[in-house]
Amino acid sequence: MGPSVRTVTIVDPFFGAVVFTAVLVALTKVDIADVCIDPSYWDHVSQNPAD
Repeated sequence: MGPSVRTVTIVDPFFGAVVFTAVLVALTKVDIADVCIDPSYWDHVSQNPAD
């Protein structure tokens, strides 16, 4: 069995969409592989949906 990789997006009112990528390396150990802030999040939410 190899490592499991998961991505989770958390919406924060200050930073916007924060994306975490983590790798399960042992039964009780998770390594955070990457953390980034989605720069296009605020542009996306500020657009009005088409009527």
